[in-house]
Amino acid sequence: MGLAIGSMKVGFAYLVDGELMDWKLSIDASQSEEAAFDQAVEWIGYYRLDVLVLEDPEHSRKGNNSLLLHRAVMRAAVAAEVRVILMAQHPDGAPNKYARAAYLANEFPQIRPWLPDPRRVFDQEPRNIVLFEALSLCWRWWKATGGSEEEELGEIAF
Repeated sequence: MGLAIGSMKVGFAYLVDGELMDWKLSIDASQSEEAAFDQAVEWIGYYRLDVLVLEDPEHSRKGNNSLLLHRAVMRAAVAAEVRVILMAQHPDGAPNKYARAAYLANEFPQIRPWLPDPRRVFDQEPRNIVLFEALSLCWRWWKATGGSEEEELGEIAF
C-alpha cells in the first residue's frame, strides 16, 4: 500500500501483485496526528499490510503539519510491525504530478474517474491528486522490485 499526505488530505492506494485493488481518501485523517495514526491503524489492519510505501520526508517539500502526520503514520506502521519503504516522490521523469497522474490513470483505468484536471496557479490543489501520489509511490516500488525489496528503483517512461 502506498500512502500520501497532502494539504488537508490523506490518500492511499492498495496493490496486490501489481494490480490496483482499492484506494481511499480521508480528509479527517489530515486534521491531527491522532486522526492520522488512527486512520493508518485502520487501513493497515483492514488490508493486513506487510509493506507500506511512504514519501521520504528527507526529499520532500511538505509543510510541518504534513511531516507530523507522516510521523504518526510511521508510528502506526511500526506498531503493527509493517515494513516501511521510504521513496522520493518525483524521481520518475514526469514533468509534474498531473502528468504522472494521467499516466497512472492510463495504467489503472479503474481510477481514471478520480483524475483531476491540472490546476491553474491560483487554484487550490485538487483533493484527488493525493490518490495518484499514493499510487505512484507503491506502483513505482512494485514495478521496480516486482514486490521484492532486493532490486533498485528506476524511472518510469513517460
